[in-house]
Amino acid sequence: MLPPLLSIHELQIALPGAELDWASNYEEQICRAPPSSMNSICSAIARVGAGTAVQADSEQPTQLITLFTAFGQLVASQNLSRTMVLCCEEGNNVSASIVDPADTLWQKSFDALSKSGCSQPLSQAAQDARPDAFAASARLLTILACTPARLLYPFSKWQTSAQGSGKAREELLSILSNDIPRARHCLYLSAQLFRHFRSMPASSHFDTLALLICVLYLVAYIELVELQRPGIASRGDNAISVMKVIRLDRALSDDERDDWLNGRSRSRPYVTGLGLLDTDRSVARLLKEASRITMSNSATSTLAEAMSGMLASLATGRSPDFSNDQLEPFGSSSNCT
Repeated sequence: MLPPLLSIHELQIALPGAELDWASNYEEQICRAPPSSMNSICSAIARVGAGTAVQADSEQPTQLITLFTAFGQLVASQNLSRTMVLCCEEGNNVSASIVDPADTLWQKSFDALSKSGCSQPLSQAAQDARPDAFAASARLLTILACTPARLLYPFSKWQTSAQGSGKAREELLSILSNDIPRARHCLYLSAQLFRHFRSMPASSHFDTLALLICVLYLVAYIELVELQRPGIASRGDNAISVMKVIRLDRALSDDERDDWLNGRSRSRPYVTGLGLLDTDRSVARLLKEASRITMSNSATSTLAEAMSGMLASLATGRSPDFSNDQLEPFGSSSNCT
């Protein structure tokens, strides 16, 4: 679970200083001019939400703190609003728009910060400095902002009942089908993340859990969008084979990407290592490959080893097994960092 909204005091905490200051010794810090002002988390997010451009030269710790804070505050606000609507549905005619947080400062700040991060490339080689952490985090949180983890996990039968899985399926279907351009944008980001984690070894729990989220989103999109398209089951092999293929994990021109996102192109989505995403075997191939990727990191991560077994269970149609030392999913265990 996400923590509650930050207090006024917490929002006034100063952002970390420059990396140069942390790396300097006492004499060097004395010689360097002190910063003119120490920005707080609140002021940094407020400026972005008010329309100030995201500073491209901001250091990664600052970028990550502002991004995750904006996301956490946004989700907490949306959870509160959703609870208010549910409580008022019976006996009171309350419109959801009254408490809709879509135009709040948190939403505007997160949209600007995540857009900035998603525009940054992901490195394809492991590096100790992890210069792509902000880019990867922005893509991951953009996916979660569209399809919350509270729906992705039960949809995939993750520690839930048949009723809970069915309810999550209904909500996800509504979210994805009512905004196809946004759903395709998240698919595009998921494909980039999948290729990124497939090409480099996981160096932290975050990498393993981020891979899990993008895999669960890919599963949801394939089952609820691609395989639900009109005529998908009735098209002959010849009709399918002549359709253009769009490789989502590769660099695309702006026109090609925008045409596909907005439905002007009927290309078949393709991801390296998975193949086409509109076939009956697409989900099984995805889960098997994800299990293989996490198993390749099992020598250095017990979380990756446990996750590999769970994904393998999903690939065979069974619910993940949490017996013995299996770990709980992202957000459910206080031991996961």
